[in-house]
Amino acid sequence: MSRKKKQPIIKQKETFRVSWLSLIGIGETPLTDNRLGIFEYSGGIIVFLAALFTYLFTLTPDIGFHDCGDMVPAVVNLGVCHPPGYPFFCLLGKLFISLVPIGNIAYRMNFLSSLFASTTVMMVYFMVIRIGGFCVPKQRLFHLIPAVVSAGMLMFATTFWEQAVIAEKYSLNVLFASLLLFILIRWQGSASHPSLSRGENSPLTSFIKGELLLYVFAITLGLAFTHHLQTIYIVPASIYFILIITWNKTQRLPSLQMTGKMLLCFITPLLLYLYLPLRAMTHPPLNWGDPQTLPRFMEYITIKAYKHFIINSPMDWIQNIWTHLVTFFPNQFTWWTVWLGIVGLVFLFKHRRTISLLLCLVILTNIAAAVRYGISNIQDYYLTSFMVFAILIGCGVLWLMQMIARIPAIPQIAAVVFLCLPIIPLSAHYKQCQHRAYYFPTDIARNLLSSLEPDSVILIKGDVNGFPVWYQRYVENKREDVALIDTPFLFQDWYIKHVRYNFPQLGVDIHPIASPGEELGYVRFRDILKKNVGKRGVYHYSDEPVPPGYAGVPYSFFVKIVNEGSNVLAELKKGDVPLTLRRDCPLDAKAKDMLRNYAGGYNNRGNNYLGAGEYSLAIYELKRALKIDASIPMIYYNLGRCYGQKGQTKEAIDNFKQALTLNPNQSGIHKSIGGLYEKGNNPQQALQEYKQEANSFPDDVETYLAIARLSLELKMPGETISACEQLVRLSPNNVEFRRNLGLLYYQNGQIQEAQAAFQQVLQLAPLDIGARQMLGRMQQG
Repeated sequence: MSRKKKQPIIKQKETFRVSWLSLIGIGETPLTDNRLGIFEYSGGIIVFLAALFTYLFTLTPDIGFHDCGDMVPAVVNLGVCHPPGYPFFCLLGKLFISLVPIGNIAYRMNFLSSLFASTTVMMVYFMVIRIGGFCVPKQRLFHLIPAVVSAGMLMFATTFWEQAVIAEKYSLNVLFASLLLFILIRWQGSASHPSLSRGENSPLTSFIKGELLLYVFAITLGLAFTHHLQTIYIVPASIYFILIITWNKTQRLPSLQMTGKMLLCFITPLLLYLYLPLRAMTHPPLNWGDPQTLPRFMEYITIKAYKHFIINSPMDWIQNIWTHLVTFFPNQFTWWTVWLGIVGLVFLFKHRRTISLLLCLVILTNIAAAVRYGISNIQDYYLTSFMVFAILIGCGVLWLMQMIARIPAIPQIAAVVFLCLPIIPLSAHYKQCQHRAYYFPTDIARNLLSSLEPDSVILIKGDVNGFPVWYQRYVENKREDVALIDTPFLFQDWYIKHVRYNFPQLGVDIHPIASPGEELGYVRFRDILKKNVGKRGVYHYSDEPVPPGYAGVPYSFFVKIVNEGSNVLAELKKGDVPLTLRRDCPLDAKAKDMLRNYAGGYNNRGNNYLGAGEYSLAIYELKRALKIDASIPMIYYNLGRCYGQKGQTKEAIDNFKQALTLNPNQSGIHKSIGGLYEKGNNPQQALQEYKQEANSFPDDVETYLAIARLSLELKMPGETISACEQLVRLSPNNVEFRRNLGLLYYQNGQIQEAQAAFQQVLQLAPLDIGARQMLGRMQQG
């Protein structure tokens, strides 16, 4: 009896164990190694050409923002760009621009990015073909539709499209990811499903072919790591996939011999990182981190300089997970099609569990890494996940086609509908990604360089500000007499040595004299000013204040630094920098921010002229600012002040009111309007404006003084007393305010309040004769 009772328990445990193992793909039926025909390959070529046409039609014609102005000069000069250096990208880019003589250098690099992106789109197409197989065998071409839809969704995804038309590293990064995933999926078929019916493809041949694909995978993985460390997103998923597929094939784990060979194939391409110290030794114009020594090399490739972007709060991670998932993916594919990716994941988990887990692990690893990184362009770090999600959308279409395959006439209609799905992201994202006339970074950089005096120094802070200038200086060779200094690096010894080597005329010291507690970068910044201001033009391209002892003369969006006490007005008149932009240039968020800075620079120039009494010149500068950006309330406010000084009351009031429309909470405007009405002998209207100022800003003494003065003039004792009470509240130790309040109380018949006010005056000023006399008078009568 005991044996009969134990037997079903053992079976239940075995069933439980087997079911859990099947959840991770153990025992899964292998993926069929489909042999692709002319239709499949033709479809891939058409997809590639369609993507390339799209990207070339919307290609940026010159240098872009982001890291383009850093990457391209590093490629041209074989320099060392920002960490981790991207040696494969630099060498491949140098080869490409040398062999392809079309357009300028920036255009060639943009074209190279479009080739990377187009190839990625094609690889997504082939992966969906491999995953899906011939799902609708009665209509041979129907199985291409999910692959075409998947490729089209990625082709028009916002971030992917934006990266495809500029000279950035992310297009190559996602290309590597697609190649690695394709190799794994291809290896699963060749290693798991030898076709024994063909003599040329024996089990031994198939096994050797599978091993070779793994070695190709390892080499590709190593090359990918010499380009971008985001390749780590693929590694956990790849290890899982190789282990599971090998176990399902042989009931064993990969042999140590094969693992050793794969490690060797992976490590060998990493020798490309020797490019960094070798090129650093030649002192190229761009030499981030100067990784000549082993400690600096290790700091550089481990991206130690960017550790401050790491987020350590788990609560912030959770918030980022939610924000990124509900924002980034719908932004790429639109809410209309995101659900197809979720359906595709469920379908794939049911039919191709190992592949579904492979793709899921890639996305999960990507999310786990990206949510801990706090940078402005974090969506670029999800490009690998966007590529994977496009595959899942194709699988969702695959499931729908299988569901409707048996319904007469419906598959043909559905095919047309599915092929139209990529039109949704195309129409949603075309305007944002159309960069065909995007010359803004080029025009801004040339505006800056053309306005500098000979042999000048430009102190730059920020990638957006600096990188387009780098490109003009180090690739187009514009203004080779100008020294470019990146102020964020001034605290680094390697950077000061770099400046001394490239710009010896500046006389920069590695260890300048500093006061106790002063930050080293600031000390070196001040040392550059001390040795160069007055000898050559020194310009500051930043919103940070100028150090004490110097004055900043606004040119446009940058300032010229002069010694304190210099003739600022004369410098202002020399620094007339017009804004020159090509027509029909689209403006993205970065361009709009820079234009706002440009308008702010003209506003500062107008404010300086206003302070110097040059009202006509001030109005000229402020109107230039309005032509660039008419949404800045301070420009209208300053225009109102200028017109007010010139006696043009109507124009002044109109501009003040426009400033209020843009910013109802801006202080001083109602008070300024009130002053104009008061000068125009309209005290009642002036009083109303002063009261509105007081309602919005109840702690301004000048406003209550004006209210008290006008209320007294208009014989409004209650209003006058109320204003004086507010003055006493704001300045309780002001004897005059309390004395005047006491007199007003007395005149209004409020004897007790008057006595209290004069007693408080005596507490503050015991010898005040007027207060004693008033108290005596009130006691007598």
